[in-house]
Amino acid sequence: MTRMKRFLLAVVFLTLSAAAFGQAGVPGTLVQHSPTHQDTCTPVNAQAASGSQTTLTIPAGPSQTPFIYITEIDIQMSVATALSAAVATTSVTVKQNGVTYLQYPITLPVTANTNYFFGPWQFGTTMKFPQSGQPVVITGITATTNLTQNINVCYYYAN
Repeated sequence: MTRMKRFLLAVVFLTLSAAAFGQAGVPGTLVQHSPTHQDTCTPVNAQAASGSQTTLTIPAGPSQTPFIYITEIDIQMSVATALSAAVATTSVTVKQNGVTYLQYPITLPVTANTNYFFGPWQFGTTMKFPQSGQPVVITGITATTNLTQNINVCYYYAN
């Protein structure tokens, strides 16, 4: 009888241990920890030649995931000849449906033959734009002779 008690005690102990410390679910079953969306960002780029303004448009999201989330923005500019002081202070804007949500002030040194990198501006996890089904437009600084602009953005669509 003592062997039977030990055996039953061992079975009860193992059963309770498995319930207390075991993993729930079927082995190989994935567990979702975040809302459904693409975790990978889609990189996009817009470039403008000397004397042109850069405009980058992220198209409206599909109906099942209509919101746009931006994870990063960075900007490169290249100055071929010296800029005037009036051009040196400007900004890059991020708008949705005509509403400005972000405006990045940029101060360009006026030195010729130089390249400048601004950013990356990251938003912690992401920046969600509030209007579903609407594109987001990022506009570079005013068109300037001898200045080329390049804007890079990572984004994804979700609810």
